Amino acid sequence: MQSLNNAMRVANNPFAQRILKKEAEGATLKELMPLISGIRSYEKMKEGKYNEAQLSVGQGIGRVDEIKPAGEIVEEIVEGFYETHNYMNRLVKTKSLQEG
Repeated sequence: MQSLNNAMRVANNPFAQRILKKEAEGATLKELMPLISGIRSYEKMKEGKYNEAQLSVGQGIGRVDEIKPAGEIVEEIVEGFYETHNYMNRLVKTKSLQEG
């Protein structure tokens, strides 16, 4: 909400784009209020209509470039752990052989 000096990090969904368009067209606070009301977004989220809500997010959202099932993410984390664990074990063995 640059025009209101009230920056807010939100998910880039169709509703956020609608707000940005209105803002770019010079909408007043009175005109924007029905769109930016927290109550309105809360109600839409309760209804499961996430594309019709202004979804506040943290700065971590900038790191998201794809959406995956949770199980797939857990598998990737576990695989990464074992790869790193095996690598560290090889380093320790190499170091032990060099010292031994």
